[in-house]
Amino acid sequence: MDTVGASYRPVEFTAEDDITLTGVLKPGRSDSPALLLFPGNAGNLTGRIWWLELVPPPGWTALIFDYRGYGLSEGKPSEQGLYRDVEAAVNFLKKQTEGPLFYHGRSLGSVMATHAAAYHRPAGIILESGFPNAAAMARVVLPVPGIEKLLRVNFNSLENLARAEKSGAGIDKLIIHGTADRVVPPALGRLLYQKSDQPKQRWFVEGAGHNNLPWFAGEQIYAGRIRDFLTETTAKQ
Repeated sequence: MDTVGASYRPVEFTAEDDITLTGVLKPGRSDSPALLLFPGNAGNLTGRIWWLELVPPPGWTALIFDYRGYGLSEGKPSEQGLYRDVEAAVNFLKKQTEGPLFYHGRSLGSVMATHAAAYHRPAGIILESGFPNAAAMARVVLPVPGIEKLLRVNFNSLENLARAEKSGAGIDKLIIHGTADRVVPPALGRLLYQKSDQPKQRWFVEGAGHNNLPWFAGEQIYAGRIRDFLTETTAKQ
């Protein structure tokens, strides 16, 4: 945590069940939009500083954090615990700016981003390398009849989005996926896009895998595509 740049600062905040979570905040203007990254199921925030440097538009507030049991965050992961972490991160970020919030979820983090959307409606949401729900993922990765009945987790992005959009207009969405993703097959990204309501955009990066998409696409192209979505969506507010 001591290696973060001068424009960032380490932060801590507490989930509803008193678990302390760690993050890194990039402060922006007091009225700036804010962007919150929900990471996938690997690594910790020290490996995501590049995202803070590359993706958020100039002047925006941005936050990365570790779920419980990852990095320096306390506790042990569980589905309900992760949802509490998501809500705590949203609550913390809401205190940092008066501007609109945007969520960027990657892989498992796409589910967390949609849960965040149902908890506190964002101006826009980016779902990268995501999937519709755990049952769809299981049917593709473990094609055993009835496998969804054996699952102990729900992780339902589509259900979360439906709850988020139940009492208002659709949330602007950007769905990103690599066509050579072997962890979350691109068919699941396409299904997530097809089943999501408008307004929505998609960007399928030809030849990109699960863990190399930003670099395969090209860092500046990747950042530019996301920033275009963010600034276009902000202009609608």
